[in-house]
Amino acid sequence: MSLNPNQQIIVDTRGHLAVVAIPGSGKTHTIIARAIKLLNENPSYKLAMVTFTRAAALEMIERLGEGVDMDRIKVNTFHSIALEQLRNSGRQVKTIAGGEQNAFIFRAINSTGSKYKLDVIREAVEHYNGMLYPKEDIFPCFDVFKEYKKLLTQHDCSDFADLARDCALGLKDGTVTPLDATHLLVDEFQDSDNTQYHWIMSHHNNGAEITIVGDDDQSIYGWRGGMGFKGFVDFQKETGAKAYALDTCYRCRPEILVLADNLIQHNKKRIPKILKASKESGGVTRSLEFADELNEADEIAKYVAGNPQDWAVLGRTNRILDKVQATLNSHQIPCKRLGGRSIWDTQGAVLYMAGLTAIGGGPTRGLENLLVWANESEMMVQTINREMKNTTFDHLPTHVIEEMGQAGRMMQKAWCAWRSEIRKNNPGAAIDGLVNWMKTAMPKKESDINFASIVSDRVKKMNPQLSLPQRVSRLRDAVKAERDDGVPKVTLSTMHSSKGLQFNSVWLPSINHGVIPSTNSEDIEEERRLLFVGITRAEEKLYISHKKGEASEFIGQIVNC
Repeated sequence: MSLNPNQQIIVDTRGHLAVVAIPGSGKTHTIIARAIKLLNENPSYKLAMVTFTRAAALEMIERLGEGVDMDRIKVNTFHSIALEQLRNSGRQVKTIAGGEQNAFIFRAINSTGSKYKLDVIREAVEHYNGMLYPKEDIFPCFDVFKEYKKLLTQHDCSDFADLARDCALGLKDGTVTPLDATHLLVDEFQDSDNTQYHWIMSHHNNGAEITIVGDDDQSIYGWRGGMGFKGFVDFQKETGAKAYALDTCYRCRPEILVLADNLIQHNKKRIPKILKASKESGGVTRSLEFADELNEADEIAKYVAGNPQDWAVLGRTNRILDKVQATLNSHQIPCKRLGGRSIWDTQGAVLYMAGLTAIGGGPTRGLENLLVWANESEMMVQTINREMKNTTFDHLPTHVIEEMGQAGRMMQKAWCAWRSEIRKNNPGAAIDGLVNWMKTAMPKKESDINFASIVSDRVKKMNPQLSLPQRVSRLRDAVKAERDDGVPKVTLSTMHSSKGLQFNSVWLPSINHGVIPSTNSEDIEEERRLLFVGITRAEEKLYISHKKGEASEFIGQIVNC
């Protein structure tokens, strides 16, 4: 492996290390080289490499190559390793994520009667989930969070944050065994929350040599507990780690990198660092202003049409991306949306698919979530859940059925008919019937019903010889395939979801006052870091645009754009 002088020092130095790596500086390349050298250095060494995403873990495994003894190195995400540790300690863990997790959040909202917007509640859940010992602070919706956790406990379910918390607490009280590792290497350390930090330090206390790698300037998850700059300071203070920097960027042209540097220098709580570009001059940067978002989106479409695969449009919010996506669709320019927001991620589609799964004999959580969606009380749903430990939904006791709301009674009566038809290998009654029940039960929830209807149409058009469970399974497989069909596409992503990625050309739209920094954020430095991340995704071209007369204050800080 070829290494620059700074990378080589990090590979060769022993002891605890804290490595600050600027964007595109080869941090993964460096820690892989460090891991390989450690493995070759001493046959008794055992390593664990930890990161935050499955994609990053798979990339590490691939880069390690065939010459590495994989029995001596574990590479995975925080949550996957925590899950393994819990199971090795004898705990039975059932995890939820995505649509299932959202359904429990909706149930908690329904139970508490919270009037906060869904985005605020989701953010609050992530915020409190980042605490080792969750307690109410300035964030709202702690009552919703407590009810959400209560529901998970009642259903013997854990979300990913529970895995990390239970594992960290288990390491602390001795009920969970630490990893059998002499060395622990942690990637993207700036995103570690308080729970994950305790997990790391438990392994330090068990004698492991720790290497942390990350960039405090790319800490953009403070709202969910990411420790960022403070984490680096605390780690060095507690371990006496040696500090090093990877300060050469191999991604961005200097014209782009200087804009990022100009911006981030305005932050006070950061590790001072130099940003050097390895590439020669030749990058393109432009600042544009438009009368409104429609004109902005039209101009984006004109620029990206020729080489859609080269471009990424990175928005501060999904609402901005919605407008760009609509315009690209109208111009028949193919695009892909990172981080969800396709119809398959909507509440209506998720509820309908989970409902069909339950009708077909699968897990009944989809049934419970549909009942809550139709305003059945949480207490009633819990009663039904208890009864179904001894019977099925179509055979509930009469007194329970009589206590249900009208929508629930309608569902129970229809359920009997649907299950009867399924036993005759006639799933059509359930496929149509579930949508019709949704229309009758909650006619005002038009958006959910429309998305459920779209899914229903897809299911109906499938091979009639397939059973209902087979159709649901085939559709899930088809959705995965649709998201990766090989057609060159413009990438649409929020700035948050773009972290860790890079693109030939990047357009940052609506860099407007009130948008970024967001009026909903109290941390202007994190907002500045978020724009820094967006800028440093660009390799060759960077276009930044705003509404005329409403430019963000960050535009002036970037200067020379």
